Amino acid sequence: MAPKSKSTGLITSAKLFDTTALAAAFLLPLATYLRTLAPAEVGGDAGEFQYVPAILGIPHYTGYPLYTLLGHLWVRLDPLGTPALKMNALSAVCGALACALVYLGVRTLGGGRLAGLAGAAALAVAPLEWRWSTIAGVRAAAAAFTALVLVLAFRWETAARLRPDAKESTWSPHLAVGTCLRNRWFWLCFAVGLALTHHRSSAFFLPALLVYVLLIAPRFLRRWRLLLAGALIFALPLLLYLYLPIRSAQGTAYDQFHPTTWANFAELVFAPQLSRSLLSIAPSDYPARALSLEQALRGQLGPFTWFAALGLAIALRYRRAELVAGGIFGLLVCAQVIDWNIPGGLNVVYLIPVLVVCAYLVAAGAEWMVRLGTSDDGRVRRLIGRLTHQSTTLAPTVIPAGARASRPPRWRRMVAFDAYCARRDSRLR
Repeated sequence: MAPKSKSTGLITSAKLFDTTALAAAFLLPLATYLRTLAPAEVGGDAGEFQYVPAILGIPHYTGYPLYTLLGHLWVRLDPLGTPALKMNALSAVCGALACALVYLGVRTLGGGRLAGLAGAAALAVAPLEWRWSTIAGVRAAAAAFTALVLVLAFRWETAARLRPDAKESTWSPHLAVGTCLRNRWFWLCFAVGLALTHHRSSAFFLPALLVYVLLIAPRFLRRWRLLLAGALIFALPLLLYLYLPIRSAQGTAYDQFHPTTWANFAELVFAPQLSRSLLSIAPSDYPARALSLEQALRGQLGPFTWFAALGLAIALRYRRAELVAGGIFGLLVCAQVIDWNIPGGLNVVYLIPVLVVCAYLVAAGAEWMVRLGTSDDGRVRRLIGRLTHQSTTLAPTVIPAGARASRPPRWRRMVAFDAYCARRDSRLR
């Protein structure tokens, strides 16, 4: 048997590290959510979702057929606990899955493992994500579907960029690259349709992905047969909405709307009257609500806010297409939150999908920091040296000479600063 080459061993080690990091991005949030899981019934929408899937009922707007069917299957397969506890555990799995998908998306874009883990951690510890990953409801699954769509979009991009002559190519499906591109396009369309059967805010992906495709491969939109096939695949999951009239006709213990007629079905799925009643914010209130939204996002990100701000600057420079796609989706969701008039202020639970986008910005900022700290580039060394020189030049003016002997322990680790002070004092004498 021929010995394994060094490159093969390196590839195997890299895959092992990736698999370990991906498992950590899933298992650590899952263990945290299960440890803090709500043990019994809760009120509000979460209390409704704890029992409606178990009896195959019809929940409130907008029906949520996918979540109901998935929850019913989960309750039947999970042998432990009450239906309420089982549905709480389903949210924990969905929340952990969203974190793992963020890590996978960062790696798909070429980010490092530490950056992927930073993005996953930022999403995992966000208060909204944490809370809704411990109780039943559609919120944690909404984060998972958002992360899934973004991962598949980035995987489609990697296939679209494989060909150096992408702008001039005919995108032949007979080539291996063309087949990969086609398959990833179909999976992306299916995921968007599936996400739309879960929550209607996923419709904001449609304009975002359209602009994204235009930026990555504008000639791709000329493949009308491929686009038509993608539209059919996108519409296929929407057939799950037929569950609502079929189950209502069969009779169920929980059915508020009886969507057996088109009028009742449209009222349940599209909620036109409810939407009109909630879209009633005066334009003069927009600035104050936008400020409240910005404060809410900073509160969700906590110490990761600075990484997200740095990641935004990095994305503006190096990842404009991805930033435009995630930004359009996130801004549309934020606009809905600002314009949604509910008692008590902003409906911040709608921001959970936006936290997935922010997690990518955190990962971009963390990636830049890691590369800055480990780079051998002379420009980076000169930048660090310039910053160090500026800080050590200003330090003697703010720290008295007599206070250097009693300075805090953190200053003792600054060898360069101590050496500079010694040389300066010797010259002054």
